[in-house]
Amino acid sequence: IVLLMLIGVDRRLGAGRGADAGAYHAAVRSEAQQFPYHFGDWLGIDAPVPQAAVTMLKPNFIISRRYQNIVTGEAINFIVVHCEDARDILGHYPPVCYPNQGWRIEAARPHDWVVGQVSILGTRYAFSNSLADSRARLMIDNFMVLPTGSTGRGMDEVELVARDGALKHFGAAQVQLVFLTEVTDARRDQVFAEFYEQFSLIADAIKHPERIALNP
Repeated sequence: IVLLMLIGVDRRLGAGRGADAGAYHAAVRSEAQQFPYHFGDWLGIDAPVPQAAVTMLKPNFIISRRYQNIVTGEAINFIVVHCEDARDILGHYPPVCYPNQGWRIEAARPHDWVVGQVSILGTRYAFSNSLADSRARLMIDNFMVLPTGSTGRGMDEVELVARDGALKHFGAAQVQLVFLTEVTDARRDQVFAEFYEQFSLIADAIKHPERIALNP
C-alpha cells in the first residue's frame, strides 16, 4: 500500500514538473526565435544541421548560422542547442564531436568572459586538422547554459542537472562560437561579447525556469 501511495505521489509530482517544463520550453523557444540575422557589422545565414544530430539531441531549438563581418571579413559559426532533457545533451560537446570529424584537439582551457554585469564560465578550445596541402585550424569558445541560473564549462555541470529529478526536464543548452578566420585572443573576446549581448535574453530565459511559474 505504501509503495502504491509513493508511486501515485511521484506520478503527480512528475505531471506537475512536466506541465511547468512545457511552458518553460515554449517560452525559451519563443525567445530564441528573436535572435537576429543582422546586428552591428555581422550578417548571418542559416547553416544546415545534419538530421542525425537532430534525432540524437531531440532539441527544443537549434540556432545554427554562419555570420560574416561585412567590415573585417571575419567569419564564425554560431551554434546554440537547447535540449528539453539535460540527459540528451550529455557527451555532445567539442572534445567528443570534433575529433569524430577528424579534428585533433590542441588546447582546452577554462576561460571566463564578463559582458556587462554578467560572468560567463566556459572553455576555449583549439583544434587542428592536417589536410592534403594545408593545415586547417578551428578556434571554439564553448559554454553551457543551465536552469540553475548559471553557466558551465562542460559536461560535469550538465550531468549534475541530468541527475536532479526536479531539474533534468528543464534541460540545458550549449553555445559554440566557431572562429573560421584567425583572430587574436583580444579580438576573440570582443566578438564573444558582441554575440552574447544578442544572446543574453535567451540565456536569461534558459537560466530561470522559476520565472515561467511566476509569469505563465
